[in-house]
Amino acid sequence: MLNPRSTKRQMVRICHLLAEKDYVSAMDGNVSCRLPDGRFLATPTMVHKGFVAEEDLIVVGADGKKVEGPDDRNPTSEIFMHLAVYERRPDVHAVVHAHPPTAVAFTLAGETLARCVLPEVVLTLGQIPTAPYRTAGSHELAHVVGELITGYDAILLERHGAICAGRDLVDAFGKMEKVEHTAIITHKARMLGRVQELQCAEVDRLRQMGARYSSRGTPAPACEGCDGCPTGIPWQKEPDFTVLRATGTARAAGTTTATQTAAAKHGIEQIVTEEIVRALSGRLSPY
Repeated sequence: MLNPRSTKRQMVRICHLLAEKDYVSAMDGNVSCRLPDGRFLATPTMVHKGFVAEEDLIVVGADGKKVEGPDDRNPTSEIFMHLAVYERRPDVHAVVHAHPPTAVAFTLAGETLARCVLPEVVLTLGQIPTAPYRTAGSHELAHVVGELITGYDAILLERHGAICAGRDLVDAFGKMEKVEHTAIITHKARMLGRVQELQCAEVDRLRQMGARYSSRGTPAPACEGCDGCPTGIPWQKEPDFTVLRATGTARAAGTTTATQTAAAKHGIEQIVTEEIVRALSGRLSPY
């Protein structure tokens, strides 16, 4: 564990990196770590992470109250979310909360990153679940995070960002990088086609191997009844064939054939093309 002076220097560096990588904007985000004496070092509220200095940092007790720090600074308003992690995970010594944009976009769209898709993610994080929305800074949000963090090191917060727990500040920040990187790759893959999950046998093998990377020393929890679709959440929703209004559109109430699916997709493309041409025709000038 780092000494307090080194910890402050490293925390400032992590804050600056969060801002440089666009994981936070304005006064967003917060960082904390467990000190050797059982207290916690935390970023202050209402300070841009790109400009945080060592003298801005706050020391709080287990109750979240400030015990050290400048008179004009208070600890982050989300300190209780951090403390909930430390209470549930004695192996955790650092917590990073940020608003990585692509990952947040997934939660706004109601999509999940809790899929076994990338081997390095299964190996190092297991899965990335999404916590249901709760007001930022509330005890309700702290409770939800505390419940989930017992099984995971990285959690998406619906409409609010992500929180990552690590053995130290660099480890927690690296997990935040992995969350956003996963979101970016998944989004690009979905633009190209259907995202394929890893086979269950490989997922289990990666989970067992990943125990060495977890500060818990145990594999990430497995989903019940894993059959290649671990979370049970549809990865890509099929079109609603009953409402498509193009020639050849399938109107089946139950299962659909490949021919019907192809016809429906062709119908969608035709509709979109017609709408674009119609929108542009009134604005295009012959000159």
